[in-house]
Amino acid sequence: MPCEVRQPLGLFKGTKGAAPAEADWEWAIKHRSASAKLWRDEPRYQTASMAFHDCQFIDHLPMCVALTWAGIEALFATQGGEATFRMAAYIAALLEPRGTDRIDLHRRISKGYGTRSAIVHGRSRPSHDVLVEHLRETRTILYRLLCCFVEMQKLPNQKELDELIHS
Repeated sequence: MPCEVRQPLGLFKGTKGAAPAEADWEWAIKHRSASAKLWRDEPRYQTASMAFHDCQFIDHLPMCVALTWAGIEALFATQGGEATFRMAAYIAALLEPRGTDRIDLHRRISKGYGTRSAIVHGRSRPSHDVLVEHLRETRTILYRLLCCFVEMQKLPNQKELDELIHS
């Protein structure tokens, strides 16, 4: 039986990562060794990369939400009741400098995680448009995290993440 070759759904047009620009190709070439090393040595990076890639081929949007968030969660070893707050704090600290942009991103991630939880646990079924917008933002965050870790050439450990949000 031949493999089924699927085309991306096209939900993510206009987001970074949907159609790489020349600058994206240049970045990828420049960082290919670091990316390959992370892929080889870090199962969490591999899981997150696969989630980023595979999401575009999933027809069922709530499952795409779950997969995208699984990719984000794979990058962080947060546990316990404060996992949402800590993960949002880590992501915001990694992606934005101190100030209002960081605070805004932290709030959006926390709200987005609440949306994710409602969908994954069957408490909510947002409209198609809300799901698409949530996926665009969440997938962009995952993309930025993957790029950030490639540029760092590692996934920071818990101590490094804690120092980042408290420095």
